[in-house]
Amino acid sequence: MKKVDKMELLRHYRIANFDSIDKLLEQIAKKKGLNKTESVEKEQRVNTLVNKKGKLKKQTDKVSMVVEKIQVPDKEQAARRLIRDYLNNRLAYFTPVE
Repeated sequence: MKKVDKMELLRHYRIANFDSIDKLLEQIAKKKGLNKTESVEKEQRVNTLVNKKGKLKKQTDKVSMVVEKIQVPDKEQAARRLIRDYLNNRLAYFTPVE
């Protein structure tokens, strides 16, 4: 990727400026809609209503683990797309003459 100019990457993928390869891949994945689903465990407090002497009171007495699925950018697919674009000459690059 040292052969490809940074401005060429910004122009081709229409992304914002980046300072690391990780940020580049994340932006490409977001732009192209390359997402994967990950499971994340979170604590959830269960509130119960208790009837004491004719009055309802809210108590938090149980803590349980809940698994949530979230969408995150798939950097591996973005890297594959970047390499495929490079190999198929969609990205303009140059080699300096020595």
